[in-house]
Amino acid sequence: MGLIPDLMKQGVKLLLIDAKQNSFHFSDCIFDRGGLPFEPIDETQATFISSTDSVSLVLDSGNCLVGNLEPMEYLEVYPVDSSLRSD
Repeated sequence: MGLIPDLMKQGVKLLLIDAKQNSFHFSDCIFDRGGLPFEPIDETQATFISSTDSVSLVLDSGNCLVGNLEPMEYLEVYPVDSSLRSD
């Protein structure tokens, strides 16, 4: 996630899943406190798609890298923003 703004500056088109809008910036505080330069995702420059739970990178070559988001159960390891927890 920390590389997304740099990739977008190089012309990579960001697709964001509309069902995850409340969690786009959930990890910002984790990346920001690392002491390295960090720029949050600018969702106003992204294209929103409908999907239930995956992240994909589609390259110009047609190749696609697909990964799943962390399960809600993992949120316990993050001490911030309890509003995202399901319990």
